[in-house]
Amino acid sequence: MRYLSASLLTLSLLSSCGQRAESSDTSDRQSEIVLSDQNTAAQTAGADLPALIPPKPGEPGGLPEDSRPLDESPIDPQTIRGAGLTLEKYALALESKDFDAAYALWGDDGGASGLTKEKFAGAYDKYLTIKMLIGRPETGGPEIAGSEVSGPETASVPVQVYGRLKNSNNEPYNMIGEIILSRSGGKDMPWEITDSNLEPRGVVHQDESGSRESAATIIPPEFHGRWARSADLCNSDADTMKLLIGAEKLEFWESEASVKSVQKSGRHIKVTADYTGEGENWTRTTSYTLSADGKTLTSDDNISRVKCN
Repeated sequence: MRYLSASLLTLSLLSSCGQRAESSDTSDRQSEIVLSDQNTAAQTAGADLPALIPPKPGEPGGLPEDSRPLDESPIDPQTIRGAGLTLEKYALALESKDFDAAYALWGDDGGASGLTKEKFAGAYDKYLTIKMLIGRPETGGPEIAGSEVSGPETASVPVQVYGRLKNSNNEPYNMIGEIILSRSGGKDMPWEITDSNLEPRGVVHQDESGSRESAATIIPPEFHGRWARSADLCNSDADTMKLLIGAEKLEFWESEASVKSVQKSGRHIKVTADYTGEGENWTRTTSYTLSADGKTLTSDDNISRVKCN
């Protein structure tokens, strides 16, 4: 049985709106992101929703099977593997509801998505949860499936997206396809998303054993978003104090972290996470306090950040 609806077709439409070809992207490891909507009761905790079991690699709707070992060496942003870093930023931006940042990662200042910035945000607001699994990066090219992407270098990666629709039943959905990124010009030019071809396929089962989607590894949605040292720096790449918070990830100026555990008390959370950055790895616990109006976030090192809209 497949779960389809108008909402699901909207995301499928968004995924293919680049109109440039079949797609692809790059990232040397599987990534999972969660996009939660804080305007629904089910999302505030998710405790009433059974955990989802998506198609496994090799199954219909799952990523391709790949037994090759992962390359754990440092990633050069200008290589094919570096294109995957752009896709991971895209995933985190969607998860943290920084739709402007996600839109900006598409080519032509977002225009390659085929949507205006407002319609882009609206398309993702139709989902209760989005989880994205990213496969192994491969070198792609304009010759792939009639792609019209111009430029000397393109990269493709298989992508699986699953989660729940924001409807009365919170139905599961699953899509599979590719995302394409391209890079042209000088050696320091960034990778940009140019197309995707996700389509509904496969069955997502619900875990009836008692496992729940929400857990002590999920940062509450009211903390999600982009936070900056000041409102003037919200759109600046020079903000060394920037912080992107998602359900399971944190991204700082020169490091990022995967959440291990979260303790919540009122408007306070204590987050333990595994960090990586500048060639080093470490684990740290940090406390964050959210102001009553939800617009200021203060960490236990007395650094305050404002929320960017």
